[in-house]
Amino acid sequence: MERTVVRIEGGQALGQRQRQEDAWGGGEMTGGCWAAVADGLGGHREGDRASRTAIDAIREHMRTMPLPADADWSAWLESGVMSAHRAVE
Repeated sequence: MERTVVRIEGGQALGQRQRQEDAWGGGEMTGGCWAAVADGLGGHREGDRASRTAIDAIREHMRTMPLPADADWSAWLESGVMSAHRAVE
């Protein structure tokens, strides 16, 4: 069986802000890989912390919540996004 190798990389540009508030993450998961970007909403208090928290929550979801056997991708992804939302609240 042939194995597919995926390399996930990211880059950021500061733009006109004085600090980077966006975050990204990616990695392996059961059955594949994932990548996500969180916009830190520049100018909001602790936007950088919120975006990192969201990515950490998505990472944990991908690590601990296997893709359902019925492949209900929509509900599975929504669950991950809601985990990130709750973590940031």
